Amino acid sequence: MVQLAQGAGLVKLGRVGIDGTKVRASASKHKAMSYGRTLKSEKRLRREIEPVVGWIKQRGFRSFSLRGLAKTTGEWDLACPATNLRRMHVLAPAA
Repeated sequence: MVQLAQGAGLVKLGRVGIDGTKVRASASKHKAMSYGRTLKSEKRLRREIEPVVGWIKQRGFRSFSLRGLAKTTGEWDLACPATNLRRMHVLAPAA
């Protein structure tokens, strides 16, 4: 979720330790979002992302088969284009 927020330009990340692993994060007071702005951004992200996750789940992708960030990222990177190709096929006009 943190990486998703970073990709949307909502947060800037530094380094933080979680469960013995180092994760990039930032808690800058000057870059903090107001509660109202956070709610607006969350609503916008939900509108954009939830339908896509729903389409992927409808195709049978409910959980990752592999473990570890690199492996699950690879799995996700296959699920997303597969979903896009399926949608393009369904939405394309019949020739």
